[in-house]
Amino acid sequence: MKVSIPAKAEYLSMLRLMVSGVSRQFGLDDDSIDDLKIAVTEVLGRVIDNNHAQRLTMKLVPQDNGIAIYLGPIKKFSKEGFFSCPHFGFDAFRSLVDDFKATKDGQNYQLYLAKRVYD
Repeated sequence: MKVSIPAKAEYLSMLRLMVSGVSRQFGLDDDSIDDLKIAVTEVLGRVIDNNHAQRLTMKLVPQDNGIAIYLGPIKKFSKEGFFSCPHFGFDAFRSLVDDFKATKDGQNYQLYLAKRVYD
């Protein structure tokens, strides 16, 4: 499932609902879904607050053992700058997802977040 939206705060709740619904379809439990919703909100909130994108695309992809979320395009990204908030730094963010990567594609970045289902 893929959606492209203007990079504006009023669209964050819609993306959170999308993450919740699709994640539930792929077997994630309530705690894992809450973790993903917080992670997506934190990342996209920083993108929007710092004007790092005009439009955002979020793609949710099922995996054998969970779900992957791709976010982009993002004009500017650095782990240190992006997660510099003293109340919610990179370690706190990483505790919410099982995998995270930022890859540069031309002049923009794409972020990858994944959450796995554990038996």
